[in-house]
Amino acid sequence: MTRVCVAGAGVIGSLFAAFLSRVAEVSVLTRREEHARALAEDGLRVSGRADFVARVSAAAVDPAALPEPELVILSALMALVLILRPSGLTGGREFALPRLRRRA
Repeated sequence: MTRVCVAGAGVIGSLFAAFLSRVAEVSVLTRREEHARALAEDGLRVSGRADFVARVSAAAVDPAALPEPELVILSALMALVLILRPSGLTGGREFALPRLRRRA
């Protein structure tokens, strides 16, 4: 795998993009143009256990402006918020995936 697109560059998406950029060509899809511009110009600064600045190959708000990826990582907390909010898909009820039964 050489081309990865991270959709959603919040805290978690940015960490994925930064660490993956060490081994793959990473592009980032954001919702704000100024965020995409900052990522493209300045990269992602990671600090803590690791300390480095990661460069992404491209960042944009329009998926058509990014190179075609082999893998897309969806890192968008807002998607869960839209599903679980009172007027969302679940009507505010708890959302649970059905449990799979174990085979005997």
